[in-house]
Amino acid sequence: MIAGAILGLLGSVLPEAIKLFKDWQDKKHEAKMLELQLRYQKEMAQIRIAEAAAHAELELDKATYKFAEPKSPKLTGSKFLDFLQIIANVCNQLVRPTLTFMVITFGWLGVKYAMWKTMGGTLEVYPQIWTGADYEFVGAVFGFWFGGRSLRHAMRRYIDG
Repeated sequence: MIAGAILGLLGSVLPEAIKLFKDWQDKKHEAKMLELQLRYQKEMAQIRIAEAAAHAELELDKATYKFAEPKSPKLTGSKFLDFLQIIANVCNQLVRPTLTFMVITFGWLGVKYAMWKTMGGTLEVYPQIWTGADYEFVGAVFGFWFGGRSLRHAMRRYIDG
């Protein structure tokens, strides 16, 4: 009789224990799935942000080129006026490079020339006038005009991995 009572008790408790175990396993699986979904959504958000940044950079480049888009002169038939229009068109396209050239030539190199003349004007004073900072300045100017975008893209690839 006691054995029957124990078997009856186990018979009613055992299905409940199995049910609780299955429920615990389901919740554990559900938590894992939610964690994976959250990680996926974070990665997708990062991809969308990178995509938006690339799109914004592309649009900025387009706007920059559109702003400085070369326009062909409208010829009038007068050689003098046509020549002036062509010169104005070329100057309009070369404003920043021309200003850079003028600042370097007349400003910075002018100062270097005055220093050279003041110190005697011989080759022996050259290392005293031309320092490491001068190399960096020239490198920065050339980097801006000829390598700024490629360097920026290369650094972005290096940083992003």
